[in-house]
Amino acid sequence: MGAKTRTSRPGRMLHSGAPATITFFLRLQHPMPGAIPARSADTTLDAERVQVALLRAAPVARRLHVALALSATVIGAARRALARAHPHASVRELDLRFVELHYGADTAAGLRSDLDRRDTTVVNV
Repeated sequence: MGAKTRTSRPGRMLHSGAPATITFFLRLQHPMPGAIPARSADTTLDAERVQVALLRAAPVARRLHVALALSATVIGAARRALARAHPHASVRELDLRFVELHYGADTAAGLRSDLDRRDTTVVNV
């Protein structure tokens, strides 16, 4: 990594002039309506500072692992909720519903069409 350079903000050190995006996301001055709050209501400011410091100090591989693990947890929870809401749906129906909810009806329709085409191709071969 490149040498650390001092920014115009006291106490902020950035690597090779790269922006500190964590702070940007945690401290939006004008959050969008319905945006996730910068800090959880049950997290003290001191605890947040420790969490951010640990994230900044962690190697990129560790931060990526944490992000991917969190994404997998959220995706798994969403899929389990769909399965509970539609207990008699097939795996395919649940998958298509997941795609529809998270990526839109057009994407789900395109996927459904593609899967139907593939099923027809496999049967005819």
